[in-house]
Amino acid sequence: MLLLHYAFTRMNLRKVCSTAHAFNARSLRYGERCGYKQEGLRKKQFFIDGRYVDEVLTAVFKSDFMPLWREYKKKHFS
Repeated sequence: MLLLHYAFTRMNLRKVCSTAHAFNARSLRYGERCGYKQEGLRKKQFFIDGRYVDEVLTAVFKSDFMPLWREYKKKHFS
């Protein structure tokens, strides 16, 4: 959350993109809590441990993140 806040407020970015392997449910769930939404899927993108795995493309916009930041700030910094 702090890195996204920095990206949107100090660097003035409008969108931050990320990727995760489809089997990495923990990373995908955490991204959702930070406002990331799935934008795409690269089927069988990587060969890992003898099998092909998908890559999930995600992104969060500043306009979607800032309301989450205000709630996060109330909860963790008050």
